[in-house]
Amino acid sequence: MPAGGRAMEPAPGVADESGPALSARQRRLAAIRRDYLASQPSQPGLASGAGAADCRAAAATDEASPAQALRLLVWAAGLSSLVEGVGDADLSRVLAERLDVHVRVLLLEAGAEAVLEGLDDELLRAVRTGTSWRELEYLCTAALVVHVHPVVRTLDFRRHYKSSPLPVACGVIGNANVRHLVLANKHLDQPMTLRLLLRGMPEVECVDVNGFITPETCHGFFGECMHLAPTLRELDIKGLVCTPARAEGLTELLLRCHRLTSLRIRHFVIDEDTMATVARGFAGSASLRSLDLEVECSPAVEAPLAQAIRDCSTLETFSLEVTDPDQERWAGSHLASAIEHCSCLRAVAIACLGAPESGKSLARAIQANRAIKRVKLRVWIGQLEGRDPGVELLLAKSTTAEMIACPGSTFEDGDLQDFAESLADNTELTELRLMGMTASEAGLAHLAAAVERNTTLRVLEIDCHDLAPIPLSPLAIALRVNSSVTDLTVELQADADAPDALFATLEVNTTLRSVHIAMSRTAPVSGMRLAAAIRNNSTLTSATLTEMAVDAESADAIAEAVAVNSSLRRLSFEVQTMHSELLGQTFARGAAGNTTLTELHLRSVTATEPMIDSIATLIESNAALTTLELGRSWLTEPALTRLSRAIRCNSTLTKLHTGEGRLGTAAQLKQLADAVRVHHGLQFITMPKRQVLVSDYAELDAALSESRQLADHWWRRRGLVLWLRSHR
Repeated sequence: MPAGGRAMEPAPGVADESGPALSARQRRLAAIRRDYLASQPSQPGLASGAGAADCRAAAATDEASPAQALRLLVWAAGLSSLVEGVGDADLSRVLAERLDVHVRVLLLEAGAEAVLEGLDDELLRAVRTGTSWRELEYLCTAALVVHVHPVVRTLDFRRHYKSSPLPVACGVIGNANVRHLVLANKHLDQPMTLRLLLRGMPEVECVDVNGFITPETCHGFFGECMHLAPTLRELDIKGLVCTPARAEGLTELLLRCHRLTSLRIRHFVIDEDTMATVARGFAGSASLRSLDLEVECSPAVEAPLAQAIRDCSTLETFSLEVTDPDQERWAGSHLASAIEHCSCLRAVAIACLGAPESGKSLARAIQANRAIKRVKLRVWIGQLEGRDPGVELLLAKSTTAEMIACPGSTFEDGDLQDFAESLADNTELTELRLMGMTASEAGLAHLAAAVERNTTLRVLEIDCHDLAPIPLSPLAIALRVNSSVTDLTVELQADADAPDALFATLEVNTTLRSVHIAMSRTAPVSGMRLAAAIRNNSTLTSATLTEMAVDAESADAIAEAVAVNSSLRRLSFEVQTMHSELLGQTFARGAAGNTTLTELHLRSVTATEPMIDSIATLIESNAALTTLELGRSWLTEPALTRLSRAIRCNSTLTKLHTGEGRLGTAAQLKQLADAVRVHHGLQFITMPKRQVLVSDYAELDAALSESRQLADHWWRRRGLVLWLRSHR
């Protein structure tokens, strides 16, 4: 820490860092004291040797006085000249009077959060107030993680906007608590910062690179990662472009990291020679269990990659998504052979542009490999030809697969009939996802009959291609008989009878636990049918309704049904139409009388006057709700005033999410802050994402920080989750 220009003042005695059970303040002051001693070797009584040792020993049991601690903090911030000649009694007052943004930033970076909390809370609040939230977020990460909270496990730099993160990198040297490091793009261009971050924390197990590694930065990054080889378990890279020579660094890292179990590389631009180099690392890894690649390459890359998959003896999950600017088709034969003979694989996901037989080759390989349990396969032939037909049939005949996902499935009637017959008799499959499916009405009837007969399926997701909608009424009717499906996701498009059929099924079905119903039609559905389904169903715990409209006459019936339902724990509703406010008020009125609902998500409701009254009544009346999510403009007058009064009457709400929109005035936000202090349980209030000053809602920040449960939930259970996260 630079010492030039700082006043020569005695360093107060503080606890040494090696002492047992030291507080955050003691640890920070000990670190500052150590730097002060190092910068003043000729100061009488502070030189190294017996005198300094005696001073440190005495401090192990004697904590610094408030004035001594404050002077140490001021020295660490390089602000000694700001309070030169000021007596101890006036030190805090004078410092508060001379605060500006620059001084606040320096004090926070020096550790004001740790030193002042509980010692001079009034000064700490003054230091916090008026600094932009971006600066505060950066500095809280720099100061709090390193110097204050030894329980922090995650260090995330993605949202830091300071031009140079070098001071933070210097601060983390020797930190043995951080396990998860998230790097920003700027770190890759600063070798010294990267070196300090990756060498300074010896216990890091997970590294996320939220940036692009280029041929120029590739060697430096992977070289520094070698220092994490004894502990590294997960590596996630947003983008990677490298040459064969530069790829040697990644290969060596894979060979040396004997605990690395997961590697994910998104936007991996690679050629055949580079893949051959990296493939040696995949094949030679002694611990790799999950490999997730999103590559931009030519079909020539398939052969070396397939050989690596075949040779890797530990790989259990393999995911590959291929894009090729030249639109060349993959043969698939190399990958098919590797998948068939890799006995350790348990899950496979492949998406690529393939030759006419590519999909079938891969499906046959998956079928032959009797160890694979989860499959997601999307191999399309071209824009005109569509998908490789018959893939789903081969997968359905697998006697070992437990999950099958086939986006964009295209079925001829005969294929779908064969697929349905295989599905009906399959006793291993528990999860089936057919997204963007294209089929005829007759073909879907076969699928519905199979679902009716199947006794092992637990998760079912079906929606139709936008350009070829098909009626799903037969499927809804089949679910009245099926006794195994517990999780249903369905999109209802052109079929006018499907909503009524599905609501009638929900009335009598006793196995479904979660439903997600999406509508693609503007005509209202039968609200009375929906009300009957909600009232009579006794097993659903989670329901999500998207783009749904009902007739106004049924609003009271729906509200009454929601009020008496005793099984729902989570209800989510989102409609971007004129029906949004009607259904929002309806669900809010019903939830107000419900005694079991704990989560209500109303993302599309805005703060109109009737809606404000409905939401406020809900908060005041419901004694079970813990999470409430709202739409736009809920932190402005008059919504803010009404919400503040309602929160005072509530004792269970812990999370309040608000959408975009302008903030209210400082006085209005203070009403909400006062309500939070009365509530003593509200831990999260999300803010609009627009850039605002912390001074706009300083009182609210302080109230949330003072909430009884906040500190434990933020710091001890979730690691580094800054209180500023609530402003996103």
